[in-house]
Amino acid sequence: MSQWMEELEEREAISSIAEAVITALAFVFIGVLLAELLLDLGPAWARRLNLLGLAIWAIFAADFFIRLAFAEKKLRFIATNPIAVISLFLPAARALRAAQAARAARGVRVVRLVSSSNRGRRALQRFAAFGGAGYVAALTLIVLILSSAGIYSLESGAADATITSLGDATWWSATTMVTLSSERYPVTPEGRALAIFVMAYGLAISGYVTALLAVFLLGRARPGAAREAAALQAEIATLRRELAEQRARDA
Repeated sequence: MSQWMEELEEREAISSIAEAVITALAFVFIGVLLAELLLDLGPAWARRLNLLGLAIWAIFAADFFIRLAFAEKKLRFIATNPIAVISLFLPAARALRAAQAARAARGVRVVRLVSSSNRGRRALQRFAAFGGAGYVAALTLIVLILSSAGIYSLESGAADATITSLGDATWWSATTMVTLSSERYPVTPEGRALAIFVMAYGLAISGYVTALLAVFLLGRARPGAAREAAALQAEIATLRRELAEQRARDA
């Protein structure tokens, strides 16, 4: 029995280390993507970052297939992780970029941005210290940074672009995320595809933020609301216990 417990603890320790490594690599992967999008790299550094990105991708792919192997319902696992499945084809996408297929490479850039956001989301979920509000704030910051870098990279070279600087891109991302109109807007098909993702994210968190503000305002308007709710729960528990005792006596 003790040997079985030791083996279980050892497996849990290995699993925790693996989770920590995957989490750290997710943020490194985001950093590599930002460097490729924003920095004017020479051929040598571009090649190094490309190799680093491929190595991290290989680890992510191994993590995905291991989790798939242990999943009880494999088709359901694949269906609930579509972005991870799509991101498995990124090495082929890099080959397209190396072949200078400009249109295909720009579309791949959008896929990489979305998959990196998904990686950031999963990495944040591994931090037990993050509560609801902290998690949403951190994820929103990651989406804001990635979408700003991505839209700048996609739009800055267009002839009729309205987003011509990183400041414009950040302003556009922020206003789009909070569903406000802006004088800046994407003109390329890839930029508009990225805009759909940013708007979808903004709509997804808007309900949560509204509920959070409502709870905050109501809590400040009625300081004793929490105590009243706790007292009511205790009273209900007492009534249930008394009812159970009465039924037991009647039986």
